[in-house]
Amino acid sequence: MQTVTLRDTPDRAWSKQMPKVEPREVEAMAAKQAAASRLAGRDRAQAENIVRELEKLDVPELADTIAGLRRDYL
Repeated sequence: MQTVTLRDTPDRAWSKQMPKVEPREVEAMAAKQAAASRLAGRDRAQAENIVRELEKLDVPELADTIAGLRRDYL
């Protein structure tokens, strides 16, 4: 089962509004979270491919770039 986490923000206090929230609004937030999750997964896969390609080049000057990509995206 998938879950949706609706965290309170300065713009919206979900914890106080949940009894009055329409199901379609929760579904919209779930769709938004699912899209963000898919995008993050796709970005990570692209970063992994880039790192592999850079490593294949075997250029010592790229070591810092590769390390930065691994740190920031993997």
